[in-house]
Amino acid sequence: MKIYIGTDHKGVNVLNDISKYLNENSIDVVESKIEHSDTDDYVDFAKDVCENVLKNKNSFGILICGTGIGMSIAANKIKGI
Repeated sequence: MKIYIGTDHKGVNVLNDISKYLNENSIDVVESKIEHSDTDDYVDFAKDVCENVLKNKNSFGILICGTGIGMSIAANKIKGI
């Protein structure tokens, strides 16, 4: 199983904790390659993760942001998610 994970700048610590846990349990984790900054946009991370999940049939995605609301709205706008 492969899990794609992405976060805006507000969730970097949570992303690191989740990635560490999944890797310790032999789960293949692919973090979004988009760089973090104080002005990054959660929509970019949602799009990146969702597109990868759609390309890889047996994969999952985890999206993290300050509230979770923005990421869920952005992800749900992508056809197939």
